[in-house]
Amino acid sequence: MSWLPGVHVAPNIQSDPALYEVENRALDRDGHITAAMRHIAPWNDRVVLDLGSGTGFWASVFEPDARHVVCVEPHAPSRLMAAARIAREGWTTVDSLVGSAAWIPLRDGSVDLVHARFAYFFGPGCEPGLAEVERVLAPGGTCIVIDN
Repeated sequence: MSWLPGVHVAPNIQSDPALYEVENRALDRDGHITAAMRHIAPWNDRVVLDLGSGTGFWASVFEPDARHVVCVEPHAPSRLMAAARIAREGWTTVDSLVGSAAWIPLRDGSVDLVHARFAYFFGPGCEPGLAEVERVLAPGGTCIVIDN
């Protein structure tokens, strides 16, 4: 990952991606956060970027309704788990790509919704990640950051 700009170690996922799965299953069990996101920025027939997607856990929220979901993750073991999930579920409108907040491998203005959950690129020095989000968002697009 050293070649990717702006990557910082996230101990919870990078030391134990399986435990990260358990943590995600424990979050938003009643769907309140998902409902609030859908109210703010419905993703029906939209392109969703799950930035810092980890194992692709949250792609399952977007996949049934989105036109396409792109999972971007710098951590190879997590990204491979996401790719395995995509294959296992038979999702044909979900991809898993290598990237970081500071280097998103997508065209300018190609994304309607950016979802960043536990993707920490908002502290000092965060400007490259924020610029990348702004670059890939289509006019009128939305970025939702969740740290619950």
